[in-house]
Amino acid sequence: MRTFRNLITGLFLTGLTSGCQKAFEAYLGLPMQPENINAVFEPGLNIFGIIKAGPSLDTINHFFEVHGILHVFDTSQTMQVDDATIELKRIRTGSPNMDYTLNSVSEGQYSNTFISTLGGDRWEYQCLYDTFLITASTIVPQTPKIQEGSMTFSHQKIRFNITPDSTAFMYDVYYYSINTYDFQRLIPIPGTPTTVEINAIVNQGTHSSVLYVIAYDANYEKYVSSSNTFFKPNAYRPRFSTVTGGYGCFCSANILHLQL
Repeated sequence: MRTFRNLITGLFLTGLTSGCQKAFEAYLGLPMQPENINAVFEPGLNIFGIIKAGPSLDTINHFFEVHGILHVFDTSQTMQVDDATIELKRIRTGSPNMDYTLNSVSEGQYSNTFISTLGGDRWEYQCLYDTFLITASTIVPQTPKIQEGSMTFSHQKIRFNITPDSTAFMYDVYYYSINTYDFQRLIPIPGTPTTVEINAIVNQGTHSSVLYVIAYDANYEKYVSSSNTFFKPNAYRPRFSTVTGGYGCFCSANILHLQL
């Protein structure tokens, strides 16, 4: 277990210098609030929330955050909101609905350690603070599947196909071993297997390397990819917000973990 945690730590530290920091923040449950820019905004709430399904080491990192935009013309004047009321509802076919209330942790961050989810669950989000109300919903993607017989190992290459899945709108693929790291971000074509090619040398059967395939819902894909030349990625962008009544994103992910 210690070796596995060391791999995760190394994966995180590598990610901070690899140009995909936001993906690691979403994966590990770290702050996802965007940088501020100078623009005209209505005062209100800016939120980020992600529900994650997958291995237990990952799903403890459901993450929720609330900031307030105080002024119309100066978005640097924001505040962390620690006393918002955040409620979640899990809707699962064939099971009773489950309601969760999030508890304030610190610095605008909220959590509930009892959240449990599976692929296909629908989640409804409501955040109330002062006169502001944000609502949103997400459907958790199914666990990514590697197409049977598609994984091959050749000289410094790993190749495989991800089975088509209509609930997944973006994939992040991480490979990490003691001396090799690779990252791929892929947008699937509906109904078509997603081909992955990783630059890596694998000692098969030694379990010394880690492969993660993370499937994201439509909300997260829109949030991270709907930027243009006039705005920084993940900057406050009301036109690309995936929530109703404010700014930000409520989304979900499902994580496949393999040790090779």
